[in-house]
Amino acid sequence: MVYLIVNYPGLIQKYPENDKTQYYDTVIIFNILWHEVINEIEKLEIPKVPLYDQNLYENWLNDPIERSIYEEKINKFKEDLIQLIKDEKFMRAVKSVIIYDYTKNDVYVFKAKEIIHANAFWDNETVNKLIETIDKLISP
Repeated sequence: MVYLIVNYPGLIQKYPENDKTQYYDTVIIFNILWHEVINEIEKLEIPKVPLYDQNLYENWLNDPIERSIYEEKINKFKEDLIQLIKDEKFMRAVKSVIIYDYTKNDVYVFKAKEIIHANAFWDNETVNKLIETIDKLISP
């Protein structure tokens, strides 16, 4: 499961919203410079797994149709997230991205190369490493 957090001065938004019933193996924090880009993140659909109930989870785990629906949704989410990161205009609003991989207790930190007049500028190498990391960590 993936949990997205958007951190903007005076505002923290979490997706899926107010959901404390899930277990998250990957948490991604976007530290942003302008709140206007929150709309782009809100559009991302994060598929959920019924981990809050052992019986529901086991049924879900043993149901190939439900599993394949989840796999399609998680792959779509990953594609949409990567497309967003490839969007230079969006990334100008992002000063850093922090990813926690709770399966291995790893932390990945990606920072904009420089910030000029409230615009973040990212070098291609950092963006590519960010995309690689997301591609590796988010999987069905």
